[in-house]
Amino acid sequence: RHYSSIIYARLWPQIEREILVGWADAILNFDPQNQTPHDCGNPLKDPFFAWDDYGTNKLHWKDLHSKFMQQVWRYYYHYKDKKFLDYVWPACKATYGYMKSTDTDGDYLPNNKGSDNTYDSFGFYGTSLLCGGLWVGALESMEKMAEIEQDPVLTEVRFWLNNAKKNLDAQLWLADAQRYKMDSQGKFSFAVMADGLNGQRYCEAFGLEDILPKEKMESHYRAVYKNCVVPLTDFNGDKIGDVGAINAINPNGSRLNLEQADEVWGGSTYFLAAQMYHAGLHEEALKAAYGVYYVTYEEESTAYWFNTPEAWHDNGASPRPTKPEQYQRPRAVWELIFEIDNPYKK
Repeated sequence: RHYSSIIYARLWPQIEREILVGWADAILNFDPQNQTPHDCGNPLKDPFFAWDDYGTNKLHWKDLHSKFMQQVWRYYYHYKDKKFLDYVWPACKATYGYMKSTDTDGDYLPNNKGSDNTYDSFGFYGTSLLCGGLWVGALESMEKMAEIEQDPVLTEVRFWLNNAKKNLDAQLWLADAQRYKMDSQGKFSFAVMADGLNGQRYCEAFGLEDILPKEKMESHYRAVYKNCVVPLTDFNGDKIGDVGAINAINPNGSRLNLEQADEVWGGSTYFLAAQMYHAGLHEEALKAAYGVYYVTYEEESTAYWFNTPEAWHDNGASPRPTKPEQYQRPRAVWELIFEIDNPYKK
């Protein structure tokens, strides 16, 4: 929901509020370590109170907790609902505390240990751009919320934020390639990851500071466009891929031969496009997003329309799941729509 929940936050804010309140209750009462659950409800078991049926808490995912903190900040940023913030703040502090425990080497960043994030077939190890960036963005959110709550944890949050931001850049920036690598210790560390700077989006859109130097992120987006968008299947003959952004690719153009790495996720591409557009890369953003639109609505061999799947491969085929039933992540198109023309700013 991190990718797509902008539609609730802006169009149905009461629904968004109730979801976050429910998640706050789950953090404090469902998991003894105060982890943020992946999901709520199972239609074959209990549609309301079966928390984390996907099992991410057992695998100790490193991204959900940061996403929850960012989503809480987004809601407060828009609506200044102090009663809401007072209620969910203990859960934010609790899941922030859990995230601190995932730093096992003292660099103030979470340490990935394999399948412990939304890209659970990648196998991130050490510091990852995705989870590390989300954590920095979460710390940015926590800093603002701690100020509002007048909580003494503010001093600690600022200390963690300053160190995490510095170390993330130092560990993952590739000066020669002018981009960030995917992680610090994995088999595919030097791959180009399309969604790696995910943690930046809530910061740039909702009044927080950048997670990394602006000029370096722009350079990274250009590398993503060059490596993950342009070389894919070109349906219209303009020598630019028309299927979205492949999730990750080796610098020499070869595939990682991992299911999720070799896929295009429509929602991730739309989310990336919103960030690229915000960074001033308007043409690149729209061409990346056009690929998802084309495969979804125009290409006759796919034409997913309102059954848009989570993923497809380079040519738009081999969808996963085969019967997506309104999969949520592609609704991230609304991030791009609001970035291009946000009526709430008028």
